[in-house]
Amino acid sequence: MLNKNTLYSHLINRGCETNVEDGLRKGYKLKADCHLYKDVDIIIAFGANYNGYYASILAERLDKPFILSLRVSDVNLAKWFAEKIGT
Repeated sequence: MLNKNTLYSHLINRGCETNVEDGLRKGYKLKADCHLYKDVDIIIAFGANYNGYYASILAERLDKPFILSLRVSDVNLAKWFAEKIGT
């Protein structure tokens, strides 16, 4: 027989929808970061992967200017993709 805490832990760690836990964790982190960085003047992200995406959401929530600094690998991938599709 499972007690309430064991059942809750089982549902969170082994539930059917594994993305729920990840989404809740990221949402909480975003709220904490909004509080932590509320007094900054600008948000700068290095790289266009998840870091850039997360920083853009943070900047939007804080109503701050956002700068995305692309890495060389980001630019190369975009160039190769454009050549592949014939643009």
